[in-house]
Amino acid sequence: MTDDLTEQLLAAMERVEQVARAAEAESPSPWLRGDVYSIPSEDRDMYRQIYDRTGNVVVYDEGAPGPDVADLIAHNDPASVLRRCAADRKILAEHGQADFGAYGDRLCRRCRYEDDELEPDELHHWVVWPCPTLTALAEAYGITTEETEER
Repeated sequence: MTDDLTEQLLAAMERVEQVARAAEAESPSPWLRGDVYSIPSEDRDMYRQIYDRTGNVVVYDEGAPGPDVADLIAHNDPASVLRRCAADRKILAEHGQADFGAYGDRLCRRCRYEDDELEPDELHHWVVWPCPTLTALAEAYGITTEETEER
């Protein structure tokens, strides 16, 4: 496996950020359900509408989304998505490949090895790159290390 995983993650993060920036430009965060804004309406389904910071409707449809879906949409406004991408970039930077290896293995820059109170005569357990943290981050973007290894 080459550094493909890092490249795939960066590309996936960039796609998500582009979409979020475009949405933010059109409908500024925060996004809230209609009942949170207490916008007067005779529509009993108003709680299903999502409004942006300026009071414009972001999501509306008669009969959908339901309250749980409306909450999910509101909690994933562009600003929230951009904050998560920024945090994910920090995780990727921390858990990238180390500049050195061990016995032919590439190691995680952050994890390198686990050394939890080992006895002096015990060997270190090396944490091979990609480490479990980076693998979990990739899964959040729909990328599996098996797919990366096949390329």
